[in-house]
Amino acid sequence: MQDFNYLHSNCFEVTFELSCCKYPAAAELPRFWRLNKDAMLSFIEQTHTGVKGFVVDEDGEPIKNAFIKVEGVPHFVKTTELGEFWRLLLPGQYNITALAQGFESPTPTTVTVPSNQTEAVPLKLVVRRRAVGRVKLQNIEVPEVVISEEKPEQNQHRRDVPNLPAADFTHHDYLKMESFLKDLAALYPKITKLSSIGKSVEGRELYVLEVTRDPGRHIPGKPEFKYVANMHGNEVIGRELLLLLAKYLCQEYTSGNERIQKMLNNTRIHLMPSMNPDGYEKSTVGDYKSTHGRENAHNVDLNRNFPDQFGETPDNQVAEPETRAVMNWSLSIPFVLSANLHGGSLVANYPYDGNPAMHSGDEYLAPDHDVFLHLAHTYSDTHMKMHLGQPCRSYPERFPEGITNGAKWYVLAGGMQDWNYLHTNDMEITLELGCFKFPPASDLPTYWADNREALLAYIEEVHKGVHGFVHSHIGGNLANATVSVSGIRHTVRTARDGDYWRLLVPGRYNVTASKHGYESVTEEVVVPESGSVSVNFTLMPDDPQHWSSAYDFRVLDNIMHTRYHSTLELYAELAELENKFPAIAEFRSGDSLLTASLHQLKMTDKVGSPEETKLHMAIISNLYASHAVGQEMLLNFARHIATAYSLGEPRHKSLLENAVLHFIPNLDPLYEKILHGFSGEQCQLSPLEEEFGDSLYHYITKTNLSPLTNYTREKAFVDLLKAEKYDIMLDLSSGTEDVAYPDLSRRLFEQFAQKYQDNRTPMDKYECRSTPSNHGNLLDVLCERYNTPVVSLGLSCCKMPSESDIAYVWKSNLRGIMKFVELANTGIQGYIKSEDGGPVRDATVVVNGFSRPYRASRNAAHYRASLPPGEYQAVVSAKGYVDQALTWRIIEGEVKQRDIILHRTNTEIPGGTYDDKDLYNDPNTVYISGLALDHNSVPLNTAKLLVYPLGTKKLVDPVATNASDANGRFVVSLPVTYMGREVLMTAEKDGYISRQRHVMINKNENMTPKVLFKLESDDKVLGMSRLVFVMVAGVVGVALVTLAAWCFSCRRTGDPRRDYMFTQLASDEKRPFTDDGKYEIVSKPYYDVEELPPSETDSEEEIVLLRNDRDWKPVENLID
Repeated sequence: MQDFNYLHSNCFEVTFELSCCKYPAAAELPRFWRLNKDAMLSFIEQTHTGVKGFVVDEDGEPIKNAFIKVEGVPHFVKTTELGEFWRLLLPGQYNITALAQGFESPTPTTVTVPSNQTEAVPLKLVVRRRAVGRVKLQNIEVPEVVISEEKPEQNQHRRDVPNLPAADFTHHDYLKMESFLKDLAALYPKITKLSSIGKSVEGRELYVLEVTRDPGRHIPGKPEFKYVANMHGNEVIGRELLLLLAKYLCQEYTSGNERIQKMLNNTRIHLMPSMNPDGYEKSTVGDYKSTHGRENAHNVDLNRNFPDQFGETPDNQVAEPETRAVMNWSLSIPFVLSANLHGGSLVANYPYDGNPAMHSGDEYLAPDHDVFLHLAHTYSDTHMKMHLGQPCRSYPERFPEGITNGAKWYVLAGGMQDWNYLHTNDMEITLELGCFKFPPASDLPTYWADNREALLAYIEEVHKGVHGFVHSHIGGNLANATVSVSGIRHTVRTARDGDYWRLLVPGRYNVTASKHGYESVTEEVVVPESGSVSVNFTLMPDDPQHWSSAYDFRVLDNIMHTRYHSTLELYAELAELENKFPAIAEFRSGDSLLTASLHQLKMTDKVGSPEETKLHMAIISNLYASHAVGQEMLLNFARHIATAYSLGEPRHKSLLENAVLHFIPNLDPLYEKILHGFSGEQCQLSPLEEEFGDSLYHYITKTNLSPLTNYTREKAFVDLLKAEKYDIMLDLSSGTEDVAYPDLSRRLFEQFAQKYQDNRTPMDKYECRSTPSNHGNLLDVLCERYNTPVVSLGLSCCKMPSESDIAYVWKSNLRGIMKFVELANTGIQGYIKSEDGGPVRDATVVVNGFSRPYRASRNAAHYRASLPPGEYQAVVSAKGYVDQALTWRIIEGEVKQRDIILHRTNTEIPGGTYDDKDLYNDPNTVYISGLALDHNSVPLNTAKLLVYPLGTKKLVDPVATNASDANGRFVVSLPVTYMGREVLMTAEKDGYISRQRHVMINKNENMTPKVLFKLESDDKVLGMSRLVFVMVAGVVGVALVTLAAWCFSCRRTGDPRRDYMFTQLASDEKRPFTDDGKYEIVSKPYYDVEELPPSETDSEEEIVLLRNDRDWKPVENLID
């Protein structure tokens, strides 16, 4: 606790050990009070040592959360809401200053703390509004300020802005802007270059001014930055600020400003004052909030015209000339950082601008949220007013600290900042620079003063994070290589010269460089608090055998001569795994109705042994036939697991000891048709017929059912889910590199998905395209209706890559798939029992924050929850039992064993015992007491209890009867003569099967307690009780057998010969019988060969076979 207080609050704390004895006798307490009283009072008085005071701004307003810095002491305290602070210090002399976000630190004040201090030294610190950015210092987020030993007026970074000519503070129409830019480029040719990236609808040039040393070309290792303004024609502040910024940079560079010289020497800056010059020409000065001139000449809002991650809209189906020009420009230069300057509000807006539901107010964050948050803060905190978050007069919204997520503010599709982030290396935010869209020219000096420092500070952020080069093993530059950061689902590509930049906030990262045809390399990188770190990568050519030996246990079939297998070939490969590894693999094909159509390979340690306590994970492929590469990944992964286990690899052995893997390939029979027509890479494959995933969704939801389909395979799949009750199902999909999972328990599956994404290598060969489908809805339906969560891993943006690229997909995804499956090795398991040790089979476990319950198994009431590492609160409940709240701490790579004991709801005292029923204790009577419960330990009311003397032939005259009460309790009274004797007891209740048991009456006391009856429910069969059904079925069965015997006996007494029905022959067919002179015919009765075989006297000459006219020959010919 003392460490926590010191590190996370202003409090100084020490720990006192006051006695060697932890629990002294009460008589000793006065002595301890005498020993400690003075010391405790003296310690309290120490709160008045050191310094105390206030931090205020120039207007005397208190500054909260300012940091008090004592030079030479790396520990800070913070001011309160009222700007107060107290800083404990020993006697001595100290230099003290304040660090406040959005303010410049004052010159350190020298303070002397006297000895024998009785009151803190008062100190007032005044800060001036101005800041540079944010860093972290010793886990405390503080403003980054430039503290120089020089006097303020000598610090080049803090010098005042030189006076710009009054003529510059005016509005520039297209011609004036063109003249201004051309004049500037002519005046400073060594550091500027003016070019046009295209033309507007009305033919105006889209000018871009480069400001840098050696302009006109990309210099390897030099980052590219851009500002784009006036995207909306009537939002003009950004347009004028960029013109002023261009002139300021040129003047300051030539006048020797070290900060600007460093900036232009190391950064290529692109300034685009107007993206929508046509709209500007329609706008008017004094427009506060209208939309006149907002769109381009085609009346299209350019900030709705870019391709959007959530699909097309009417506004972005056709790219406008201005949009197309900016996209081509952005893709031709490796921009690292940019900002889009707007007007109409005062806020820094960061991605994303849209969300899946396109619902305003729902925050939707980019993978690089931390970086975007830092960038937005950099501009807002440095701006003179933006960080205050004050609303515009026409709009009520407030933006805390002057920043907002775009979608949380309001959603839009087709925005430029989202497009830049998703389709280029560029990170862009949108800056709303003022409430007034087209203010009067007289306001421009104020806008310049408010924004100048923020514009410069934002440019400097391009040098934060990681940068470097990616080379081949022979030193060549590798263009278009992918640079990824573990834990962040966003990649950047190397430029033409192999150089890259990756913006990151300070911290420790694993950075990976990869390229198709080369082995990827990962480096651990520490990004400093300020500046960036240079990391170069050298990639070796891909060596399949080396990779296979290092990562895939030399299963060369997974990496060499890869191809797509037909369905029968795939089944043969899986069956062969059973032959090779019979101890862990079992191929199931038609051994039950469940596997008759959906063959599968089951893999676990000691296959065939009990599996109730193991996690059951199904790994499926071809949920959609077009996602063909998943089929090959399933086969590869089965080989990988089996081989690793046989070699004794600990991770894989542990996995199969804790889990049962069910490999279920070829769900969609349409795959055979697709494979038959496969002729090469088919990334956007779209079958004409309905795929299995879609038909399964329609079958389950009973929508769009086809009358031509009997849905046999869909029924089989649903039956499989109901029977197997998989804990989780892993779908190996393609056509995307995203992970899809059910909305139910989204927080849990997001962590599972992140585990996969953090450990896979992004592929740089294919580009993902979004296509509409029911896939997400299908996952939700499977989870909600069958309690089977399906997580779909997108293995490749290409649905069906070329056969040679199957190995590439495998290498990119093996580690991610393995890490996902290894979640079976992390979690908690145990048995749920009642207080008497019996299983509570209907118990459920619900983890707080996760909607999906975990159910006890049907036999031993075993539960198992695979959870990511962390602390969880869970509630265990069952009908008739008291809910139990638990706290679990899950550790990576460990499955904890925790059995749970539940107590019945009607227990009133500890231990699960029941109060005895009230009874009159008659010495001439003995009593039998106990409980009548159902199979789930729920008390049975009005159950009838009957007692018979042992040896009675017919149970017709019980010696005693009684019934149970609402709590299931019963007491049966017997004559005292039964003491010490054995009796037969029967428990009966409508709807339940009666049960009997022998009970030995207590011979020492007149009470025989704790006799328990558990009755099984007498389930209905065809509307009849089970007993009646068995009796009726028996009678019907006997009747059927008797009828069959009678029919058989009747058949045996009939004529053994069969009756044959002949028709009259046609006249031409009678000829052989009427022409006696020409034919010799021997006729004989014809009998069934089976019933009357020829006798010993029969010969072949006496048998004539009548066929057709062609078989008859005249007699004379036979004689001849």
